[in-house]
Amino acid sequence: MRWLNGLAPRNPHIRYSQLFTSREDFTHMFQGFAIANNIENTLFSELGKHPSRAKRFGSAMVMVNSEVGFEASHILHAFPWWDSIETFVDVGGSLGEISITLANHFPKLHCTSQDLPVVVAHARLSVPQDISDRVTFMAHDFFTRQPVVGADVYLFRCVLHNHSDKYCVEILRCLVPALKPGARIIIAESVVPLPGQVSKYKEWLIRSMDLAMSELLNAKERDLDEWKMLFKNANENFHFVGIEQPKNSNLCFIEATWNVAMLE
Repeated sequence: MRWLNGLAPRNPHIRYSQLFTSREDFTHMFQGFAIANNIENTLFSELGKHPSRAKRFGSAMVMVNSEVGFEASHILHAFPWWDSIETFVDVGGSLGEISITLANHFPKLHCTSQDLPVVVAHARLSVPQDISDRVTFMAHDFFTRQPVVGADVYLFRCVLHNHSDKYCVEILRCLVPALKPGARIIIAESVVPLPGQVSKYKEWLIRSMDLAMSELLNAKERDLDEWKMLFKNANENFHFVGIEQPKNSNLCFIEATWNVAMLE
């Protein structure tokens, strides 16, 4: 995480969004990444055009997942109900680390990891043979209707902090036609703490990432009320359940359920 040093706020209690408000009406061409690369696309659209860059990005995400506090294994301890579910979808699942971790521990669980086509093509090569029948990969744009209908759990891990509120709401709404009653939606992200609520280092890390997301993608990290508001604005039938943070995990696991019958 040394690359964050140059972006660290002087006052670790100040959020970037307190100083500059992200513009929901800005197009993708106003993101820092787009300006720096002289393009009009998002970071992820650009990766989709360049398999080599997408592969490097996926490898970088594997590295991040190996950092202390960000390991994929934390999801195993977030909830007590993993043994009772059968279908799991990781939306924006990169190389499938989460799906592979879950499938290794829960023999009844069938997992689908969704990402860009170029990422999926590379990810298929990394699945151990003994779980290959329970871990599948699917090319999917999460700004379009979710194609896996009726899954027990849908996960967004380190996905929504890449987008402003407007686009996060759009992503969640794309899930709605696929949701069955009681379906769980899990968001695994940082939750911005109240000043002084956590150690200075952890607070610095979260608020520095908030700054980085604002500069690169016109996005942000969110506090608990902001996460709740995304669900509320996406659809009134999302029910916020709670938040879990396993011991030594830097990410929180935010849970909501879908409380009405499936849409036709």
